[in-house]
Amino acid sequence: MKQKEHDNDNLNDLGLDALRATWQSQPTDNPVNFTTARSQQRKRRLWFYLDLIQAGVLLLAGLFFLTLPASPATLIAGPVMLFSAGMTLYYAFNIHTKVINYSDWSTEGLLEFRQLSYAASIKHLRLNQLGCVIVLAFTAVLATLKMLWPASIPSDLVIAFLTLAPCVCLLFIYLQRRVRHYQVLLAQVAQLKREFDNA
Repeated sequence: MKQKEHDNDNLNDLGLDALRATWQSQPTDNPVNFTTARSQQRKRRLWFYLDLIQAGVLLLAGLFFLTLPASPATLIAGPVMLFSAGMTLYYAFNIHTKVINYSDWSTEGLLEFRQLSYAASIKHLRLNQLGCVIVLAFTAVLATLKMLWPASIPSDLVIAFLTLAPCVCLLFIYLQRRVRHYQVLLAQVAQLKREFDNA
């Protein structure tokens, strides 16, 4: 019973009950209120710009590490930073632009927009989780090198990353909870889309 009430709350938050009432009471090609969708587009554009900034910072950091005297730390950190920059840039365009450029605001189009938006949110969260994994893997490599060749890695660098690791783990768990939340919402929107198609 509590789960059902929770699902209903999610539906109300999304305004999906209003969408259902809209398509049942008027032609499907009639435009509907898309204020919330426009707001989601603005937020998505903000995330897009933030990802571009993040990619730029990672690129500069990677190039900086490669200009430093060669050491195990710089030879690992440089390529990792450059790879992360390229990955962030690619997914920034792959995830966000479809939502930003969406323009079909009919009743059916609004449902499709919600599906697209929640799917993009899941992909973006997964990308951030991948970033957490990269940081943890980098930390493990630094710690291993420090144990095998103590002079090869500065102690302060290893301590800093080991201190950061628990926070990164907690962030990964939080992101996973957000992924599950959006998966529930995406499933609900898909169900309403099927109702719409069968109406």
